[in-house]
Amino acid sequence: MSEYSFVEKPFLDQLHALAWTVIDQGPGIPTDPTKSLRASFREVTLRDVFNQAVRAINTTADGRTWLTDKQLDDLHDDLFSHSGRSLVENNEAVLKLLFRSQVDANEWTGEQYPNVKLIDFEHPDRNQFHAVNQFRIDTPGAGRGFIIPDIVLFVNGLPLAVIECKEANVFTSNPMFEAFQQLMRYSNQREETKQSGLREGEPRLFFTNQLLIRTSGEQADIGTITSTDEEFFFPWRDIYPEKYRTFTPPLGKVRPQETLIQGVLPKETLLDLIRTCSIFMDVGKVRAKVVARYQQYRAVCKIIDRLRKGKTPNDRSGVIWHTQGSGKSLTMVFVIRKLRMCDDLKDYKVCLVNDRTDLEVQLGDTAALTGEKVTFITSSYDLKQKLATESSNLNMVMLHKFNENQNRNVSDYLQDVIDLPKYESFGLVNASERILLMIDEAHRSQSGDLGDNLFEAFPQATRLAFTGTPLIVVKDQQKTIERFGRYIDKYRLQDAVDDGVTVQILYEGKTADSAISHKAAFDQKVNDLAAQHVASQMRKAENVETLRQIANRENRKFDDLMKERTAEEILALKKKWGTSDDLFEAEPRIKEIASDLVGHYIANILPNGFKAQVVCSSKLAAVRYKKFIDEAVAERLATEEGKPIWAGKPEDLPEDRRASYRDEELCKRIGFLKSVVVVSSEGTNERAIITQARKHAIESNAVENFKKKFDYIEPDKANTGIAFLVVCDMLLTGFDAPIEQVMYIDKRVKDHNLLQTIARVNRIAKGKTRGYIVDYIGLTDHLKSALSIYAADDQKDVESTLTDITGELPVLETRYRRLLNLFVDNGVVEIGDFVQQQIKNTAHELAVLEKAIRCMEDLAQRANFEVFLKKFLQSMDIILPNAEAFPYRIPAKRFGFLLVKIKERYKDDSLSISGAGEKVRKLIDEHLVSLGINPKIPPVELLSPNFVKQLDKNTTPQAKASEMEHAIRKHCKVHFDEDPVLYESLSEKLEALIKQYKDNWDLLSQHLFDLRKDAEAGRKDDPQGVSKKAAPFYDLIGKIAFGRTGISQEHGEQAKQLVIALLSKLNRTIGIVNFWGNPPEVAKLRGELSDLLLFSGIDAIADKSDKIVTEITALAKVREKDILE
Repeated sequence: MSEYSFVEKPFLDQLHALAWTVIDQGPGIPTDPTKSLRASFREVTLRDVFNQAVRAINTTADGRTWLTDKQLDDLHDDLFSHSGRSLVENNEAVLKLLFRSQVDANEWTGEQYPNVKLIDFEHPDRNQFHAVNQFRIDTPGAGRGFIIPDIVLFVNGLPLAVIECKEANVFTSNPMFEAFQQLMRYSNQREETKQSGLREGEPRLFFTNQLLIRTSGEQADIGTITSTDEEFFFPWRDIYPEKYRTFTPPLGKVRPQETLIQGVLPKETLLDLIRTCSIFMDVGKVRAKVVARYQQYRAVCKIIDRLRKGKTPNDRSGVIWHTQGSGKSLTMVFVIRKLRMCDDLKDYKVCLVNDRTDLEVQLGDTAALTGEKVTFITSSYDLKQKLATESSNLNMVMLHKFNENQNRNVSDYLQDVIDLPKYESFGLVNASERILLMIDEAHRSQSGDLGDNLFEAFPQATRLAFTGTPLIVVKDQQKTIERFGRYIDKYRLQDAVDDGVTVQILYEGKTADSAISHKAAFDQKVNDLAAQHVASQMRKAENVETLRQIANRENRKFDDLMKERTAEEILALKKKWGTSDDLFEAEPRIKEIASDLVGHYIANILPNGFKAQVVCSSKLAAVRYKKFIDEAVAERLATEEGKPIWAGKPEDLPEDRRASYRDEELCKRIGFLKSVVVVSSEGTNERAIITQARKHAIESNAVENFKKKFDYIEPDKANTGIAFLVVCDMLLTGFDAPIEQVMYIDKRVKDHNLLQTIARVNRIAKGKTRGYIVDYIGLTDHLKSALSIYAADDQKDVESTLTDITGELPVLETRYRRLLNLFVDNGVVEIGDFVQQQIKNTAHELAVLEKAIRCMEDLAQRANFEVFLKKFLQSMDIILPNAEAFPYRIPAKRFGFLLVKIKERYKDDSLSISGAGEKVRKLIDEHLVSLGINPKIPPVELLSPNFVKQLDKNTTPQAKASEMEHAIRKHCKVHFDEDPVLYESLSEKLEALIKQYKDNWDLLSQHLFDLRKDAEAGRKDDPQGVSKKAAPFYDLIGKIAFGRTGISQEHGEQAKQLVIALLSKLNRTIGIVNFWGNPPEVAKLRGELSDLLLFSGIDAIADKSDKIVTEITALAKVREKDILE
């Protein structure tokens, strides 16, 4: 009831305030389909509403409706008539029909194949919006026989959203996970169900579905039908348009649920999201349905608003700063889609501008999602020809096409002293105001001649700058804001981390010093090479006069260029020249670093199944890194395979000796690892070893296989073992691989490129709680420099999401203390001694354990314990196997053991550490195995042969009574549908015993044990002559017709004869093959059962015949085997 009161009912009330028509059927199981505007519970749409609404929104010019009844039937049937397709295929096909359906003819006007609106997206108020709770759908041939989504939202009778409302209860401490499971069950998408070929839901309900919503009030998020993993449900944290921010929350406070409703479910917002911000796209080999997240939708609306209100090009222009990984490219797609839907804006010519060839391909693929043909501009000549027209088309152009001059190849060192030719003016291409320039990663092109040429070519165009990094504000650089105008929308790095859109990045400094044996000689080599390089550049200058100018400017001889430098200047020269010369290509140095990074990868990243990118200073260095990475992997594998094999039982191997014996699983994983080099071509003079490495990458389809999970089983998937992607100049920006968790950097990267590079590891993936940057070159100085070009507030935002790994130690300590305090605050003051194994007296230790378990009886406390423990273990997983984690290893094991005991006591299957990470799970699992506990086995059930044995492990009567109480509760809940009256009676007896023998644990244990025997015995032959087979039906009919008193002696004989007749009818009918999957046969049976009830001669039964038929049909389905015996 609390779920209805605190989650479901407030949801409905808020929808009512948004002018939805709400049909509130209360919290029970519906028995009358007409209350939900349907003829039967098999229907998934509101058919009469559909006919009425669709007819009304399709009219002739003079306002006359023209669709015939048959046409309406055909339109409706077209949405559900493709049974051979998958759910996703059907959903995609239906989405197209929602935008454009047709019938054969308009019989009033004679028009052939006219378009039909199923929803009037342009005029939201012309549609009919219904919200129905407890929307029962009968599912013949599946599980329980029906499903009941908590709330279904309909537009013109079509179910567009399914909402599952959950609140924590005695059997679950994770209501959002339960809601997710329900949505997957309703849509028949649970993996185990699909694999077994069974059916448990009703996919038809989801053919027209646009949103899945799950909520517990305090948490709420949205997904789509392809969100088959919890990580692809996202919160909606902001309300836009702003007019919906003012409202009265039903319970007096604004929770995440209320924010989501106001942000997503106003009529115009919902239809706008469906029409302009919902797309299907390929993600690897999977077809995914994507709906805009709140920051994307907010930005789209703000852009459209600025286009409409701005009086000048500058007024209409602006900057969208959405952090790396938050979906900027899709935001562009949504802008274009919405633009084309606006009559006053759809004539804009759109130009997508980027500055990288590889990004052009990615952005081009994304742009195709608009549904428009994309015109690719291939040359400067092409640009001037195609973009000078007035056509309202979509174009893709590279920034360098705005340059007709080729620059000479001159060293960076001489750029500021040699008089180089400047770019010439590109000239005017199109002076129209109806041009929209959307510049991707605009921070890279905010200044310079190419940017000038772009704006000169389109002087009146609206300019939208999309950037994943903050705006540059260094005084000697032109500000992006001066070029593009004010910010339109911001979505900062920390916002993305908080929303779960990206993960936090941890920095670990392992500078090259740690891999260099002779530091003094190394530094001297750096200085020598820097001097040689400078001198070499001087000799390459084209005339003596230029050299003399340089000498005069430097005020010294060339041979003395390295003298009289400050330490900072020397360091600058090291970084400027050292990374591009042979020092950072030296094999001894690369070999030591490669060995170190392979060890780091195997210990920290491989256990969780993620992969690594290695960033090198040059192509030659990349090739050498691959060589030594492969050698280091082979050496580690040989070491592991050389260990002895443990011949005894796993639980007999002491934990502190496990590392001394061979780990077969680890050997398999290490032996699967591969590395590839992905670099650009150097042309005809390329070194052979670089050419060979590039060919190997192409042959192994390196980039695509890197993005895939390790597949250890299929022989043809060996290349999924590519774990190390070694690069120097490619895949540093715009590369999206969620499986990449760590980047090893041995290259100088500066300014905004540094932030873009390290953002490669922030993409979300299942089990990935952090991304890692491991620094072998000393990036901290570069990071300070990179941050200094941004505003102070923006610097803080970047710093908050890129933290040193040592900063996780205080987080770990804080989370550990929070766990301890949870128990201390509940009276378990010795919890610290318990988890540290400091209690020497066994009896006292068991007493503390029991006290800790008892204080978790309260569901809210269990929920807190699970959340706090997962957070603690996530921090452990980040720091392991570093020595800093050692003081917490024993507490982690003991808390894991405590979780298992609590889970067993309260039969709470939802408790787990599944999100904690493989390293720490292995640590805890090995500890549990050593204690004889199999962590993969669920809690022992009430009637299990092992239950008494498990019960005897409890050391006190109170503990035994508590475990039996919760086992009986769960048993009654799980088996309720098999015999509702019997299990309701057992539940009532349980509550009465607890109340009667409160605090008398010995007596309570004894009586609960007797109650367990009753549950085990089940139904007995009734002295009144009702058989065990008939009794569940007899009692159910009596309860529905007469309430708690049941069937009286007066009607006993008639009722017995009625039940015999009902069972006889069921026995003759339901044995047909696939009976429950045959709706006409089921309907026929229901009619025959109804007749038996109506003519039973018992008025109370006849009066409740509809409900009785519904309930005994559901019971017959569950007890089919018993009926047919």
